[in-house]
Amino acid sequence: MDSAELGALLFRPEMLGKWIGAGVILPFRKGALATVPAPGGSLAQHMVTHATVGEGVFTLTAECETSGTSLTIRVRPAPGPATDDGRSVVRVTVGNILESMGVRTSLAFWQAALNRLSVIVQAIRRRRNSPKQALIVVHGIGEQQPGQTLMEFVQAVFGTDSSQTLRWVKPDNLSDSFETRKVTIKAAASPPGAPGEGRPTTDVYELYWAHLVRDSTTGQVMGWMKNLLLRKSSDMPASLRPHVRIVRILLVVVLLAFVGATGYAAFKPASSGGMLAGGGLIAVVIALLGLVWKLLKQRGTKLLTGHLGDAARYFEPKPDNIARRQEIREAGVRLLEGMHESGEYQRIVVAAHSLGSAIAYDMLTFAWNRLRQQHANPDHASFGALGAVESALMPRDPEAAETPAARDLQYAAWQEHRLNSQPWLVTDLVTMGSPLTHAHLLMAGSNEAFSSMKKNRILPSCPPQAEFTAIGQPRISYALSDRSMDGSFRGGFLVPNHGALFALTRWTNLYFPFHGIIGGDPVGGPLKGNFGDWISDRPVRTRKAGFMGFAHTRYWALDGGDGAYVGQPGEDHLDCLREALDLYSANRLRDLAAARPAYTYL
Repeated sequence: MDSAELGALLFRPEMLGKWIGAGVILPFRKGALATVPAPGGSLAQHMVTHATVGEGVFTLTAECETSGTSLTIRVRPAPGPATDDGRSVVRVTVGNILESMGVRTSLAFWQAALNRLSVIVQAIRRRRNSPKQALIVVHGIGEQQPGQTLMEFVQAVFGTDSSQTLRWVKPDNLSDSFETRKVTIKAAASPPGAPGEGRPTTDVYELYWAHLVRDSTTGQVMGWMKNLLLRKSSDMPASLRPHVRIVRILLVVVLLAFVGATGYAAFKPASSGGMLAGGGLIAVVIALLGLVWKLLKQRGTKLLTGHLGDAARYFEPKPDNIARRQEIREAGVRLLEGMHESGEYQRIVVAAHSLGSAIAYDMLTFAWNRLRQQHANPDHASFGALGAVESALMPRDPEAAETPAARDLQYAAWQEHRLNSQPWLVTDLVTMGSPLTHAHLLMAGSNEAFSSMKKNRILPSCPPQAEFTAIGQPRISYALSDRSMDGSFRGGFLVPNHGALFALTRWTNLYFPFHGIIGGDPVGGPLKGNFGDWISDRPVRTRKAGFMGFAHTRYWALDGGDGAYVGQPGEDHLDCLREALDLYSANRLRDLAAARPAYTYL
């Protein structure tokens, strides 16, 4: 670490406690009061009498009026050729110690402090040179087993040959569940023909939530479905309207048949034979309905409570459901916060399937709101990339120059965010087969209510909803009061608002186009219409579909995947998934890690 960076690091308050000790105060400012260890080991008041910086040399001297001792800390470049400018020397001098015991005590104390400093600097160097990333997989509806989705996903994304891709299954120490594991994938070079960036070490986690929704009832699901069926036809997505009409017609036919049979038996027959015939008709209708129910009861009940029950309990904010939904969201937010606090990772990617995509969207929304204002009081901050995102939200003249690609703007804003010592690590959200394509139906009581929730930034959109200043400038940020390390005010520090999650995080959505009755993916679909034009909607094709072309569960399926894909380039579901995850990011992360100030690694 060069002397300029090391000197700026040593005297930061959070660093002083780590390498010198708790309670130490040592402002790099002449005339400031300091609290530093005396030769005997106890803390003593000192006055900073000398604090200078020049040509990469930091010198600070503090003197104690009571004992007459002095402390000088000097940081300078290490002697040697100019190519060694990354090495530094720290020299600590304690003067005017009158007792020999004090000399020995002071020598031992400061030698231990310098050893701690060396360990901290080495740890920072390792994290810069060997960045790590994390991938969170959020499963969809159904009675999933812990680790089931995790292992299938890892095999699909990283390959089935563990001898070619080294991996280890390890305890998940960030989750509250003893049932979950993480899979560590060793760093690797880029595959042949791909850009030579390389993939950093990647830890893959699973947000397992199936056990938190276990008591769904048929009545809850039927009530939720009834509310959806009674919504206005104009609220229904165009792809669902034919199916909704069929269901409504079938329900009406069954109701009319039952009412007709009952009415015929009550009013039409005048003879005992006629009454017998009417009663027989009712008996036949009831018997047929009973037979159908018996045939479908077991599977139908499992489908309703074990699969649709998850969606019903999560999307419908009734009092019985709120606690379950809160538990799921809390589990996701705790996992994200644990990753940020661990200091292990330079980047996080979230991949979510089916209902898991709504859970991922929510957990990112709430985690973002907790983390977005945090920063490490950086010495220097820049907000040009955030300003470029805001400028891109300005309504544009069709004849004007083309706006830079949204995904480039988002990634640049995220990099700037990290350079400003802000903690947000999530660069990408990848959704697959997402029911959020029907979000206006599932997350609000009407299209108008859904639009209002986005406008009020209750539901973050991509791009974010902007506020406009008096002169018509779009804003998604505001300034916090910002002070330098010596306490002096130095202007405002810009932070994105609570609805600006997707100013920094890119959103890719994969879906199998819906066709026929259940062909493709009737659950998922494009998301731009609901959440914004900056989402990258990617229609994909599977190599092997299920019954009647059903493909909702095929987003990382490997069967049928032998040999090269024979469809159109850019459509293969596995290729598109790997591309969206963007896991070959080692060089970008290494460059960003080197550019980030050393104090951000504390």
